[in-house]
Amino acid sequence: MKKFLYILFFSLFFSCFSIAQNILLPIEGENIFPDMFIHNNITDQNSTFLFTGVNLGEVTIGAFYDLDDDGLYECVGLTSGNEQNLPLPIWGDDFTTATIDGLQCGDIPTFFILKNGIIYNFDINDYEIQSPTQEIYGSNNCNYNNFSCSFYGFGYCPNEIYAVDLSNVTINSHIIYGCTDPSAHNYDAIANTDNGLCQYLGCTDPSAFNYNPVATDDDDSCIALSLGCMDASASNYDASANSDNGLCQYLGCTDPSAHNYDAIANTDNGLCQYLGCTDILAYNYDPSANTDNNSCVEVVLGCTVETAINYISSANTDDGSCEFNSSCQIPNCGEYCNVNTGSNGTILFSNSFNGIGFSNEASLYLVNSEGYVVSTSNAVSQMTQILVWSPYTGQDLVVKIIDNAEVYTFDQSVSVGGNGINFYTTMTVSDICSASTLG
Repeated sequence: MKKFLYILFFSLFFSCFSIAQNILLPIEGENIFPDMFIHNNITDQNSTFLFTGVNLGEVTIGAFYDLDDDGLYECVGLTSGNEQNLPLPIWGDDFTTATIDGLQCGDIPTFFILKNGIIYNFDINDYEIQSPTQEIYGSNNCNYNNFSCSFYGFGYCPNEIYAVDLSNVTINSHIIYGCTDPSAHNYDAIANTDNGLCQYLGCTDPSAFNYNPVATDDDDSCIALSLGCMDASASNYDASANSDNGLCQYLGCTDPSAHNYDAIANTDNGLCQYLGCTDILAYNYDPSANTDNNSCVEVVLGCTVETAINYISSANTDDGSCEFNSSCQIPNCGEYCNVNTGSNGTILFSNSFNGIGFSNEASLYLVNSEGYVVSTSNAVSQMTQILVWSPYTGQDLVVKIIDNAEVYTFDQSVSVGGNGINFYTTMTVSDICSASTLG
């Protein structure tokens, strides 16, 4: 009763709608014959196709499927008559037996129409299919008694009803061969069967700029390929080019460190700008700059050492004029400073520096009247020994000690003869100044 109501519903529904005219033609090349429109295998389950609006006279509509994969169609459903509404039962597989005797879940049969001994090709996909219980073109879940399956799109489902409107379908038993593609040069509006000889005009030269791979007949429209830069903003733009060669040149400064760096440029124009002072007489002259940025500073000569007695705070260029407190200076070593010349004397300072408390890092220097260091010692203690090598033996030497960034100058000079030993027990500091003032 339920299936009958569905069939009635679709009969009424499709009486209100129609589809574009569709002309059915006799089949060609299909392995189907009139004597195959027989169906004797009735199984215990089926689905129904309701063809509505049929105006083809007495016809037989058959559903066919290759059940055993032998390349031959087998009839799985059949209906005949001249009524406008023709229900066609599609029989499914009886899954209680091992033999496949009908459609299985999701199978799509092929339909043919038989009239007056002529079989007509009928593609179900050309028509809108309606079903009251599922979305045909979606994911379908099919359930019936103990049977269930799922598939995507249109397919066989037990107890399902599908409706197809054939109200605008006509049959043409005469085949007229010709080109049926309206876009072809030799389109034949009368033809109902394509003869595979459609002609498409265009350029057939693969090397041409306007080569048309679809064209079958050359129409002398080929344009020679002309490679070049097609960007009008490029320096090497070629107005005659019809195909870009990917070699467009964009002039500009390509150095990211330049003031006028152009990120778009791929060809340097030699005009990169480097900002800075370009006055070679300026204090801050920048030899790498080629564009003055008004940052030049005038040279101011003077002593730039802050510890010098003639330091000039406004000077930015030292002119070698700095003067220092001589007592705070430790000169360079003389020619024979700490050099074994074969003859020396020894000076011993015995408890000479008691009360001053020099650290283990203190260093002792002996300076002659010419301003050279003649001997050094990196150990200052209660008993400090220092050698004086010839030719500095016999000279009066000034004693200086550097400790903790302080320079200590003693008021008593010392001396020793060659191969002699002199002892000094009491030394008095005459001056202390910062070692940072050393010249």
